[in-house]
Amino acid sequence: MSNKYLRTKANETAEAICKKHNIKFPAALLMTRGIWEEARRCIMKTIGSYGAENWQKLPLKEKAEVCSLVVRGLLDKRKLSGFMAGDRKSIV
Repeated sequence: MSNKYLRTKANETAEAICKKHNIKFPAALLMTRGIWEEARRCIMKTIGSYGAENWQKLPLKEKAEVCSLVVRGLLDKRKLSGFMAGDRKSIV
């Protein structure tokens, strides 16, 4: 994981999972790291499809809609389970 923010958030999320469920930290970290990386990939893919210059010109409201779509994918149990099981290529 190249991004320090993503590493930090994955560690925090993994620690929370370990406290709430009976899962060992390495397994929880592997899961959360994959989910955070996938969220980042989805957003970066969208930015790439717009083009960096066009993305910069988009109003904040439209950028927020793209990020909201990714978050909805993270909150959808069916999509997330399918992604974690390897049945889906993406959470969005």
